[in-house]
Amino acid sequence: MMIDWLDEFKLLQPSDFLRDHPTNDAELICLIQEKEEFMLSTLEFFGLPKNYMEGAGHFPWWGKEKKDDKLALARKRAATKGGKAKVKNAALEKAKKKRNIDKKVEEVKPTYFDIAVFQQCFRRFVACDGRVRSVARQMLLRDLNRTMKVFLDEHKEMSYKKCVDVFELARLLATEGFDQDPVLNENMASILLCFGEIEHDIQYGERIPPETEDERKLRFIAEVKAKELEDAIKEA
Repeated sequence: MMIDWLDEFKLLQPSDFLRDHPTNDAELICLIQEKEEFMLSTLEFFGLPKNYMEGAGHFPWWGKEKKDDKLALARKRAATKGGKAKVKNAALEKAKKKRNIDKKVEEVKPTYFDIAVFQQCFRRFVACDGRVRSVARQMLLRDLNRTMKVFLDEHKEMSYKKCVDVFELARLLATEGFDQDPVLNENMASILLCFGEIEHDIQYGERIPPETEDERKLRFIAEVKAKELEDAIKEA
């Protein structure tokens, strides 16, 4: 089915594109993917699990509904606890046991392909069309001073160490009073990761920049002075 969808989609190879669009960009990077792989890797920005075609992430809600049902049943039993005991018919129970009527059938997670996960991610991708991305760009650039407030540290100062979780960016912008479209609010992180070419790490923490030459010299001088002080104390 997916192969049929991509039948008319033409994915240019780097050699085909660069032949008509020559460049001397030393940092140019080319990634060669088949059409199906390109589609799946794109949708991963919008929530599609990795290795989805091998079954990863299928039926994500499986088992959770059953757990909720059991909790509801437990609450119902607790509410009726202390009431009149149910009188069992011994003959009926014996007949049920003989025929295994009361034997619980263990439900097994479906093994067929779960297309619903793909459809959900595909709808999110399609919703983030050029208009939505243009609105996002204009919103962020309209007042850069206001936009940059989400990157202030705890002292309300701009810091190179301040990193923002891209998945929290929409919420932080909302706290600064940005009026966001519901589609943009849900997919801000996905749009930036897929189309924004932003630098990001899949981890949390403060960014420590590389040491500059001046900082390296100051650190060396501080280490020499500390060593001299330590030697002087020993000799005293």
